[in-house]
Amino acid sequence: SLTDITISEGVTSIGDSAFYGCGSFTSITIPEGITSIGDSAFCGCGSLTSITIPEGMTSIGDNAFAECRRLTIVTIPKSVTSIDRNAFKSCPLTDVYYSGTESDWGNISNSDSSSFANATIHYNSSIIASGTCGHPNNEGGESSVTWSLFDDGVLIISGTGAMGDWEYSEPAPWSDYRPEIKTVVINPGITVIGRFAFDRCTNLINVTIPDSVTCIKFWAF
Repeated sequence: SLTDITISEGVTSIGDSAFYGCGSFTSITIPEGITSIGDSAFCGCGSLTSITIPEGMTSIGDNAFAECRRLTIVTIPKSVTSIDRNAFKSCPLTDVYYSGTESDWGNISNSDSSSFANATIHYNSSIIASGTCGHPNNEGGESSVTWSLFDDGVLIISGTGAMGDWEYSEPAPWSDYRPEIKTVVINPGITVIGRFAFDRCTNLINVTIPDSVTCIKFWAF
């Protein structure tokens, strides 16, 4: 019945079968500093719908996310140099966001090619921008929100808690790139979308909002 976990800073690896069969997970925030995910680490996490692999990760083990039968979106940084066989076996992947080149992807994905057969691979030789936001969530707690904007206009937001309220005097971290944003994917774990978050994103046409979001504040869009 475990629904969420917080992995502390300082952890460098997630071992074999660490969270095997935790079927109530909907989202996982893997912090930077973790360089490897062991065999079957998240195998059978049947409620997991999306995962963001942090920059600095180098290897994803055999069956690491196998049998995650709701996992549709994966973000993988170019620091990953090894994806073992069956890492995403039986996952209904629809979109894979990879920050390296198509050639780089071919070198690491061949061992698990069947898992990616039905997914759209978004190749990016470079990420336009990425960062971390640590705004208070206005309910007394802290938020840990990360974001990456890819050069095809896809802004992916992951983490836990609330996105801060960004007034004109304190613009959203991606404010300099508003015209480039065409699609926003908010992963499960985000609970509040703050004021002015996507103000003046004049080319935004698609937004994915998970059911973990319980509040969208005024002027968010």
